[in-house]
Amino acid sequence: MSNKNENNMVNTQKTYGPKATVAQIFATTAQSFLLIGLGMEIGMPTNVIQHLYRNLDSEFSLTLTEVSWYGSILFIFHPTGSFLSGFLQERYGRKRCMILANVPSIFGWILLYYTHSTVSLYSSTVLMGLDIRFSEAPILSYVGDITEPRLRGSMASLACTSSMLGVLLTYFLGYLFEWRTVALLSTLCPITCICLVILIPESPV
Repeated sequence: MSNKNENNMVNTQKTYGPKATVAQIFATTAQSFLLIGLGMEIGMPTNVIQHLYRNLDSEFSLTLTEVSWYGSILFIFHPTGSFLSGFLQERYGRKRCMILANVPSIFGWILLYYTHSTVSLYSSTVLMGLDIRFSEAPILSYVGDITEPRLRGSMASLACTSSMLGVLLTYFLGYLFEWRTVALLSTLCPITCICLVILIPESPV
C-alpha cells in the first residue's frame, strides 16, 4: 500500500513538473489578452467623450444626452453577450468561444476608427458591449479547467488584473494619441489574442 502511494506521488510530480507549469502560465497569458481588450473597451468611452463632447471643432460632436446614451449602451448589451456565451461555449468549447469573442471586438474598433456620426459610434459600442460579456465566461471557465490547484488562484488573479491593465493602457494611449489613433491601435489586442489562443489546447472539460 505504501509503495502504491509513493508511485502515485511520483506520477503526480511528473504530471505537474516545470513544463506543465510553463504551459499553464502561457495558456493563461494568451487568453488574458482578451481581458486586456475588454478593459480597453470599457475605458475607451472616456477618451471619446473627452474629445467629442460639445466640441464644435470636431467633425461631429456629442450632446449631453448622446454622451449619456454612449456610456450606457456598452452595458445595456451585456446580458445578450452573457446569454450567447453560455450557450455557445457548451456547444463549441471554451477555445472556439474565446477566438470568436475577438471578432466583434475587431469590427467594433474598426467601426469606431471610421465613425463619422452618432449612429456609427453607437454601433461600435454595441459590438463592444456584446464582446465584453461574451468573453468573460469562457475565460474564467478555461482558467479553472486547465490550471492545477496550486496555480489556480494566481492564474485567476492574473486574468482579473488584465482587465484593469487594459483600462490603464487605454488612458495612457489616450494621453499620447488622438482617439481615432487609439481605436486603430486597439485592434492589435484582439488580433494578438486570436494568434495566441490558436496555439493553446482546448479545455479538457
